[in-house]
Amino acid sequence: PLSPPPPMDRALSVHGGEVTIRRANFSGLRDAILVTDGILNLLESEVTDCQADRGGGLRVTGGTVKVDNTTFAHNNASDSGGAIQVDGGLVILTNQTLLHGNHAPRGKSCEISDGAQLRYVLPAPL
Repeated sequence: PLSPPPPMDRALSVHGGEVTIRRANFSGLRDAILVTDGILNLLESEVTDCQADRGGGLRVTGGTVKVDNTTFAHNNASDSGGAIQVDGGLVILTNQTLLHGNHAPRGKSCEISDGAQLRYVLPAPL
């Protein structure tokens, strides 16, 4: 039998400006989404079965990420932040964003470093 292909490299990197992604499916990726600066609006999307050392689905080292009505499920980080790793900047979760079944040794769903921010805005995530 054939072995499954290795996970693809990063699908999205935001290093400045403003990017809006709506109704996207990030699935089975390695280092799926990285934000170092700028603004990412992630709306009505799915981030599933992704993996990374830090931030299985999303890693933020700077900038702002607004996550609205998006599912992070079954992502895996070998170090920290099963779904989301926030090393810097701001992540805002809103409108029933779901974090479910993610895994990491530290921060099963989220890991937030000193100086970084994670906020819930009503209606709260599930």
